[in-house]
Amino acid sequence: MKEYYKYWGKAEKNEDDSLDYHLLVYHCLDVAAVGKVWLKKTPGFVKRVSAASGLSEVAFQEWFLFFLALHDVGKFDIRFQGKVPEVLNKLQPDTIGKFPPNICRGFEHGSSGYLWGCKEQGEYFPDTSDSFLAWLQKVTGHHGRIPQNDTIRQPAFTNKTIVVQDKNARVYFTQLLKELFVPDMSFETLPDIASPILAGFCSVCDWIGSNRDYFPFVVNRIAESPLDDMKRYLSLRLSCVEKALETVGVIGTRRGYGGMKYLFPKYKPRGVQTVVDTLPIKQSLTIIEAPTGSGKTEAAFAFASHLITKKVVDTITFALPTQATANAMLERIEKIAPKVFTGDTSIVLAHGKSLYNEEFARLKKGCSALSSLDDCRIQCSNWIGSSKKRSFLGQIGLCTIDQVLLSVLPVKHYFVRSFGLGRSVLIVDEVHAYDSYMYGLLAEVIAEQKSMGGSVILLSATLPNHQKEKLIEAWGAVVVEEDKNYPLITSVTEEGKPLPIALNVTEHPTPFSVGVELIACEEMIYTDGIIDSIVYAAEKGAVVGVICNLVADAQELADSISLKVSDKITVDIFHSRYRFSDRQEKELAVISEYGEKTKRRGRILVATQVVEQSLDIDFDWILTQLCPIDLLFQRLGRLHRHTHNRPVGFEEPRVTVLVPKNEFEYGDSKFVYSNILALWRTQKLLENNSEIYFPDAYRIWIENVYNENFVDDEGEYLQNLHNDYIGKEFARSSHAKMLARGRDTINPFDDLSEEAGSLTRDGEMSLGLIPFSSSPCDMTLLDGTVVSELEEWQKWETFSMNAVPVPAFWKNDLEYFEEGYMKIILVEEGTGIWKTNTDYYSYCYTKERGLERTKT
Repeated sequence: MKEYYKYWGKAEKNEDDSLDYHLLVYHCLDVAAVGKVWLKKTPGFVKRVSAASGLSEVAFQEWFLFFLALHDVGKFDIRFQGKVPEVLNKLQPDTIGKFPPNICRGFEHGSSGYLWGCKEQGEYFPDTSDSFLAWLQKVTGHHGRIPQNDTIRQPAFTNKTIVVQDKNARVYFTQLLKELFVPDMSFETLPDIASPILAGFCSVCDWIGSNRDYFPFVVNRIAESPLDDMKRYLSLRLSCVEKALETVGVIGTRRGYGGMKYLFPKYKPRGVQTVVDTLPIKQSLTIIEAPTGSGKTEAAFAFASHLITKKVVDTITFALPTQATANAMLERIEKIAPKVFTGDTSIVLAHGKSLYNEEFARLKKGCSALSSLDDCRIQCSNWIGSSKKRSFLGQIGLCTIDQVLLSVLPVKHYFVRSFGLGRSVLIVDEVHAYDSYMYGLLAEVIAEQKSMGGSVILLSATLPNHQKEKLIEAWGAVVVEEDKNYPLITSVTEEGKPLPIALNVTEHPTPFSVGVELIACEEMIYTDGIIDSIVYAAEKGAVVGVICNLVADAQELADSISLKVSDKITVDIFHSRYRFSDRQEKELAVISEYGEKTKRRGRILVATQVVEQSLDIDFDWILTQLCPIDLLFQRLGRLHRHTHNRPVGFEEPRVTVLVPKNEFEYGDSKFVYSNILALWRTQKLLENNSEIYFPDAYRIWIENVYNENFVDDEGEYLQNLHNDYIGKEFARSSHAKMLARGRDTINPFDDLSEEAGSLTRDGEMSLGLIPFSSSPCDMTLLDGTVVSELEEWQKWETFSMNAVPVPAFWKNDLEYFEEGYMKIILVEEGTGIWKTNTDYYSYCYTKERGLERTKT
């Protein structure tokens, strides 16, 4: 039928304004060609997903390709074809003047392709069933949202000649595709439910197959017979695909071996590293519990390399709690990557500010880092690195946890992230660091990883058993009995039975203790006497870390200490309330001045929770406000972290903890840590112990604090507080799961928007506040950048770099800007000191101290 060739699939203007186009049938085959080669290059992926679907590997691939080629069936419609009248007039001149142009406005070919399938499936094939629609639904969602019946509204169109022509083209095209890909298959063999992987895989194949550099436009058929034409065209296009896949960075070549000895040949394994090579090399959930600094990361990479080598997974994704920890991990991954993959290995750094990381920018330029093994290049494909929705398509992805959680949330193209993760072993560090809402989402991620054939490795030094049980249950297993060994690796394979693996006693960590000093203060505020002790210690040469639970407390304390120290002592401050451009500088400066190789001298760092996780800094003495025990242990990970000559009086590790003078008077810290029972139990343990003995405390103290049963001295008031907390936490977790499970029925957010990012946190965690100068120029940033002079693509990157995260409750005193940002106008009063007053507050910003707010 000639109608088959009357439809264009891609159209593009040239530099001289002339218009080129590509026949729709050929674009559909381009996408199928990408899929065909990609599946051939990833047999492990095919094996895993076909097994999950219940199809044989051959049948799975054939059905996959058939539906891939159907992804743009909705373009066989005059309302799409009329979007480019110049091309339509060439291909269908007889339609001129026979339809109103406004019917093309707002037409969505993806959802419409699914709707036509619902209406016409019986005319496509007599044996179609609901399974046909389930698979069609996934591929027609490749533009960001999987269509639902009740969300599709089709405008009326009455020209029956054109309607019939479009319908015949769809029917004939679909029948030809079946004859090409699955001639002997019956739709009755299709599973009733299609995996989200199909939607993700289709989207990526469509992006690659639409690249004109690899798939130049073709407007004339190659053979007279339509089926012969399709066969010959597909055969020709297959030769283009492999180069395209390699260039965009979605396929890599794995090495034939892995494990601790190969990845770290000059390193003697210790602790959990000594047993990681004995784990079952199959799809699994693996939980590694071991102290801070015990080599959990190396153990995770060693096991991941086994999974890669044995084709259990194809890629690695490493998720961390903060941007700072993700940035710090990038250099380590660069060194490991060439030992896992050969050839060009694509590494992707993905978080809200990854574009501004210099090391990642270097990788995107494709600079060579020659390995001693071969000419393996560590790089990042520009195509992958240019979009966070492609974050997990390279060989190694490094990201913050929010990028992973977006894979189960109602955001556009969530299924692209799901597809990338499903090919991967997902390593989540500091897994204890998340709240109930995020745990609800993480549980959904873990369940989806299992269903799609992926694997998961979870790392923690301080994981309470009740949290561990929920994570194992998300994998579909049940913990029968708690294993109290520590350190411990727990492996849960697809059979669902947890296998605890304890270490030989000779590999247990060397015991050590930390002395505990408690000081009772009003609402846990540092007193003048404590400040005098801090100053005295620094003057004696001690490197002192002083940790607050709130930014405002840290800023006020740093001011108070600065007034008392001599010129010889430096007082630094580090928290989260900086413009991102300044935050980067502060982070690097802190690591430089308090790291392992720094020349030791008396110095004081006043900080917040930003120092808890994965920052390699070392203090002689730590003082901290009371916090839950697991977070206290994280803070203690910065105490005597390396081997140094300590000043007199600080030879042994010691922590000073500020506790409330009156019971339950935790001040504003109760808004940061709403689990009052955990605070109370932590305080009681500290009151009853002058020493914390590690590693035993990691298991015993944490279980005592987070045990879900009340004990005798926990009265009715405390029990009521905790029951209220538990109810709120359950609601948060349930809300997270409801969002995840209803993601296809909720109007999706743009996956790159601020609103999408907020879905990974419970409620409004913070606002983005942009400080502007009072310059007469229109909207001038503090660095002199004039917003009106920026290109549109520069504007949002610039806002991101200049925004300060502030608490959501500040918004009542601030002015709304745009896209979720607030703004404030500051006046420069002295070099680098910016201030303003509102009716209720004074604001001051400096690069050193960040943004401060005080009551007027």
